[in-house]
Amino acid sequence: MLLKNRFYTVESTNTEGNAHKFVVKIDPQHPIFDGHFPQQPVVPGVCTIQMLKECFSDLLGKSIRYTSIPSCKFISSIIPSDDAVELSIVVGNENTFQAVVSFNGAVMLKMKANYTEQ
Repeated sequence: MLLKNRFYTVESTNTEGNAHKFVVKIDPQHPIFDGHFPQQPVVPGVCTIQMLKECFSDLLGKSIRYTSIPSCKFISSIIPSDDAVELSIVVGNENTFQAVVSFNGAVMLKMKANYTEQ
């Protein structure tokens, strides 16, 4: 895991059928924010996609890699704070999943991904 327990920590998880929810806290003091961006920090999009990958890998109990991301829409930026970020993942058929990332009740990202187990 590249970011888990360094950039973010998982506060809780919940599973209902093929829907999974992870509540994570991002470290607002992480050094990445020194460069992204010093006066107005935002969570880099690539970090959000990596958090989804790591949480999904934990869910499966196996490391995964993305084979493609057919759809990924960043709706708004996540501002690092003490507030939790919610990662919702719905497992699809044939190595696919859909994800929604929410922050303070607002949707920040919607993504569809294809993956393979490593």
